[in-house]
Amino acid sequence: MATKRIHIGTIDPDVHGFRWCTSTARARLFRRTEVGAAVAVLVWRAPSSPLVALVALSVVTVAIVLERGSDADEDAVHVTHFVLTAFMVEATFERLPTHIGDGLLAGAPLWLAVPILVVVMDGVQYLSHRTAHAFTPLYALHATHHLGGRFRVGLAAHRHPVADCIERLPGIAVLGLLGAEPLAVSATLGVMLVWGLITHAHRLEGRFPSWASLVLVTPEVHRQHHDVHEGTNLGGVLTVWDRVAGTWAEPETAAFADVDPGARTWVEDMFTPVRVYRHLSTATPSAVARVETDGRVTDGRPELVGS
Repeated sequence: MATKRIHIGTIDPDVHGFRWCTSTARARLFRRTEVGAAVAVLVWRAPSSPLVALVALSVVTVAIVLERGSDADEDAVHVTHFVLTAFMVEATFERLPTHIGDGLLAGAPLWLAVPILVVVMDGVQYLSHRTAHAFTPLYALHATHHLGGRFRVGLAAHRHPVADCIERLPGIAVLGLLGAEPLAVSATLGVMLVWGLITHAHRLEGRFPSWASLVLVTPEVHRQHHDVHEGTNLGGVLTVWDRVAGTWAEPETAAFADVDPGARTWVEDMFTPVRVYRHLSTATPSAVARVETDGRVTDGRPELVGS
């Protein structure tokens, strides 16, 4: 399955998205307005969805603690994505109440159901992630995540809403088939959410023992996917899927580049897939050949190529 990837670098308004906030002051105003709107949504929905509101606040707090001292403009956009993603997940799952607790894992004890669900859901997530890198329309949507900023915790939730919905559909179908108890499903999603934050935490790079990557996706393992080669290390929690499918690559830490692509507003991010799709659809044969034979995120410069 061929993969597509983007060079991450200084944002080119002609390629990476719709930009009207050309001045720093205007962009900052838009970002603050968006954060205010996200907080308003959080407060509005909190009474009817206290658990989701608590999770959103907890995730934002963890991100701030882990990434203290990072760029405030990037953080503002990430916070907006965090809040909207949390309520989007809630809206998705509240429509499937009859599928939970009535399936293959119905009645299974928590200690058994959660490990099984994590392994199965992670395998589904691997296939979904690999598919998102293989087809131009899906990759154009997924590219919002790769162009969301530097490798930081906040990048874990920096996704286009449409891409997030599409990539979650297979997992929802599997949850419906397995039908574990609601508590087991909640625990599984919690484990995967926390680990997703950890794998994007650059401050935790090098903190895990070397043998950990034999089983788990560590920050260095996932950063290989973001900074060096987008066609490798596509797993979310376990490395077994990459090793078995031939997409595993040892982290090349010397090639990691902390390139700042420039923070955008959330509204501008919504237009990113359109620009990326147009560029990938008209990629020159030489660009296509370069990706197919190499596929590496060489120096992190702003050139965008596709296959």
